[in-house]
Amino acid sequence: INTNPLNMRSYVSFRRSEPKAAEKSPHWEWVSTTRERFRKEREQIWKEIEPLEEHTAAYTSVAEDFIREIYEEAKRRFPDEFADGKEPLALVGLGSLGRGEPGYGSDLEGRVVLTGEHDAPQAAHFIYLATTDILGQGWSRLLVNDPIQMSLAEEGELAIATELLDARFIAGNKKIYEDQIASYREQLKTQGIDLVKALIEIWDDRYKRGRFLEGLFEREPNVKESVGGLRAMHFARWIAQVFTSEQEDPFRKLIEQGLLTESELEHAQEGYNFLQVVRNGIAKMRGPQTSTQMTFDIQEALAESLGYEADTSLEISAVEQLLRDYYG
Repeated sequence: INTNPLNMRSYVSFRRSEPKAAEKSPHWEWVSTTRERFRKEREQIWKEIEPLEEHTAAYTSVAEDFIREIYEEAKRRFPDEFADGKEPLALVGLGSLGRGEPGYGSDLEGRVVLTGEHDAPQAAHFIYLATTDILGQGWSRLLVNDPIQMSLAEEGELAIATELLDARFIAGNKKIYEDQIASYREQLKTQGIDLVKALIEIWDDRYKRGRFLEGLFEREPNVKESVGGLRAMHFARWIAQVFTSEQEDPFRKLIEQGLLTESELEHAQEGYNFLQVVRNGIAKMRGPQTSTQMTFDIQEALAESLGYEADTSLEISAVEQLLRDYYG
C-alpha cells in the first residue's frame, strides 16, 4: 500500500522553506494563516462550549470545514488535475474524527483515497503537507483496490484495518470513498475473523503480558492506554463492528442480538464519557497531541479544573476524589 507519497525529507524541506514575514510567498501565507485560524477556533470551542457532547460535535464540524478548505485549495492550486469536472480523490476521516468524537488532544487522522497510484499526485502531495502543518497530522494516500492485511504477520497493516472501521467521508469524490469501503467490507467477510484474532492478541500482549499489566489502580494512569482506558472501548467497538457488520452503532446491534444489555451499554458509555472529559482536561494543560498520562505533576491542577474540591471533614483531597471516580 502506498501510504506515504513523499518522504520526511520533503516535509522537512517544506517547513524549512518558510520565508521570513517580509518575503512570504502566497503558498506559505495561506498555510500559516489557515493554521492560525484553525488553532484559534479550536481554542474557542474548548474554552466556551459545554458539555462534552457539544464540544465534540462543534470540534468535528470545525475540523471538517478546515479539511474541506484544504481540499478546495488543492483544487485551486492544481486545476489540471481537476479539469473537466474531475474529482480524482476523496478525503476520509478516521479514528476519533471518523467516529465524530475528537477530543482536544486527539489526532485528526484521515486518508487521501485514490483510484490509481498516479492520480492527482500534486494535489495529494499538497494535502499531505497541508494537513501535517495545519492539523498536526499528515493525511497520506490509500488506493481503492489495495488489499488490507488483517493479521499480526503484517503489523504495519493492522492500523489501517482498524482505521477503516471508523472511516467517514468528508470531501471530494464520494464514489471513490464508497468503492474503498465496499472493497474493504468484502475483505471483512472472509478475513474479519483474522482481524478479531489479531486484536485479541494485541490486547493480551498489552494487558496480560505487556507494559500495561500493572495499570489497574496505578497512581499515574494513562487515560487512553491503561487497563479500562479509552482504548478498551475502541477495541470493543472494532470487534463489535466486525461481528455485526454495523459501522455506525455496533453496540445497538449487539443489544438486538441479546449479547449486550441496555444497562451494560449505558454504564460503559458513562465511563467512556468521563474518561474523555479527563483526557480533554489533561490535553488542555499540556497542549494538544501530548501524553494522556495523569502524572503526579498535573493531578492537583487537573482535579481543580474538573471541579473537584478537598473534603476537609473526611480529610480527602481533590486528587483522591478524582482518582476514586476514575477507578469507579
